Amino acid sequence: MTAADSGTATQETSLVRQSIAQIAGLTPKRVIQISQILIAVHLVLRAIVFGSGFFYGDDYLFQGRAARLGLFSESFLLYEHDGHLMPGGMFLAGLLERLAPLNYWPVLITLLLLQWLATWTTYRLLRSLIGPRPAVLIPVLILTLTPMTLLPGSWFAAAVNFLPMQIAAASAGWAALRAVRGGSRSWFVFAAASVAFGLVFFEKSVLIPLTVLAVVVAGGPAGSTWWRTVITAIRRSWLVWLLLVPLVLGYLLFYLDRSGSPDSRLVDTSAIVIMLTDTIVRGLVPALFGGPLSWLGIGAGTAAADPRAWVVIIAMGFFVVLAVYGLAQSTRTRAVWIITGLYLTADLVLMAIGRGGGDVIVELGLTLRYTVDSLIVLLVAITVTIAAPVGQAESLRSRQTRRRLRTLIDRRPTLSLAVPVLVAAFAAAAVTSHVTLVPPLADNASREWLTNIQRSADSNPTRIQILDTPVPDFVLTDLTAPYNLSSWVLAPLADRIEVTDTIADPVLFNDSGQLVEGDVEGIDSFPGPDGECGWAVRAQPVDVILADDPFYWYYTMRISYLAAGNMTVDVTWGEGPTTTVELLEGPGTVYASVEGGGSTVTVTPTQSEFGVCVAQVRVGALTPTP
Repeated sequence: MTAADSGTATQETSLVRQSIAQIAGLTPKRVIQISQILIAVHLVLRAIVFGSGFFYGDDYLFQGRAARLGLFSESFLLYEHDGHLMPGGMFLAGLLERLAPLNYWPVLITLLLLQWLATWTTYRLLRSLIGPRPAVLIPVLILTLTPMTLLPGSWFAAAVNFLPMQIAAASAGWAALRAVRGGSRSWFVFAAASVAFGLVFFEKSVLIPLTVLAVVVAGGPAGSTWWRTVITAIRRSWLVWLLLVPLVLGYLLFYLDRSGSPDSRLVDTSAIVIMLTDTIVRGLVPALFGGPLSWLGIGAGTAAADPRAWVVIIAMGFFVVLAVYGLAQSTRTRAVWIITGLYLTADLVLMAIGRGGGDVIVELGLTLRYTVDSLIVLLVAITVTIAAPVGQAESLRSRQTRRRLRTLIDRRPTLSLAVPVLVAAFAAAAVTSHVTLVPPLADNASREWLTNIQRSADSNPTRIQILDTPVPDFVLTDLTAPYNLSSWVLAPLADRIEVTDTIADPVLFNDSGQLVEGDVEGIDSFPGPDGECGWAVRAQPVDVILADDPFYWYYTMRISYLAAGNMTVDVTWGEGPTTTVELLEGPGTVYASVEGGGSTVTVTPTQSEFGVCVAQVRVGALTPTP
């Protein structure tokens, strides 16, 4: 290196150090302004990503149930959905369905509003914890740019769980902090009310007391040991625990009574271990620090984190160093990190219990929604690790570390570049993770499907009548039956689309949402014993025998017949419910949505004065005709 190069490098390093000094000397007003800018940038990025998404999976289920059930009915609000009890989320889904049925724009605005409230309340907590000092910009930067909340926040069915919980946790922690710092005891009541608000939206809000504990420990004095620090914090906030303990226990009893015992069959222990490990190592930690950079598109308008090995190594290394330093810095920070570890452990245990039965999906944790609620307690731990709380002295170890860093930077001035480089790397990684999530979210076939259906309904002068059949798997899978039937999914469009159990001229919406003619593909009945009449149905029920015995499910049945007059018959397939079918005089064909299985279809006349010849029965799926 020449003397000129050395001089240039020294000058650049000096400029960096001056910039760092200027940042360290920021006034509280300037820190607040920068934080607000970060929140604004955060919302712009979220608007871009969320705007590329659409309804996905359970979103259709929620809107369908909202359309068919009363908004204030117990069967709607207290419906136990996949282990979740979420009357608040159901009510919000119902409101959106009433305001704009199957319209994504109101949902998008709601997502952004919830995201802003969650971010602002968390920012308020962090600022209250250590004050509007320059150091608060580091956790605020993580809060506003971390992709940890990105994917779950883009899906309404998930966002309506964790975002209200985040709002509740941040508000409860902030209120408890105000109370222990000499504020009115009514703030403890506000904290308990915040937890109750979270429980209305998400049963995992039973973990919010751990967040509250982490906050009051972080904002209080350090004791001689970490556990004495915790006990002191509990004593100072005794009223909030007097309120929270019966609240949480009462809720748990109510939840277990409504949902029953969770399925805790740990079928494949090795798969569960992989799932939980991936959740932390490849999911949470890389996302917390700007990852995963790349996503694995699932093809249905969602994705899973897909970090490269080097991203995982760097993120885990940074996280371990930060956690070890926090555990060693003071009894206060050690207590907060231990509480954070307990919170993450609880998250993983609940995930193993809820998702450990049956076939374990090891990549499930990479959707990031099972640990997203841990963001606040992680940010609290990071915040008190880098700065002492308001009114509390900095730990001896922290002062010693600061002096050593200053000495080291004086000896090696280029080390002053570390902070701006890390900040720039985090910001670049976070923005990249936002941008790369757009294509997987946009790859949602249900958008075209629903858009074409709505166009057909709007352009048709009368209500479109279709048979009640399952919607395509990319809208809702068979696992959600019966809510994957058109009568549920398209219920919000009932003023324009009539879904019926029987129809003479079958039409259906194909996988592109186009209205087309259809016919049944499946299993035929054997030729009847009554010659050209086939199966003669007069005054008594007749069993029509199929050539095979399909398993019990939802099917479409085609009945070809010759009726002596207009009449109705009851059709029962195996142990399924009875469907009443209207037959017109003469030869004809009728299609019916049926539930059942086996090889026997029982046809029972409801009017004995007429008879009918059933020429053929076919059961299967209604598919577009070529």
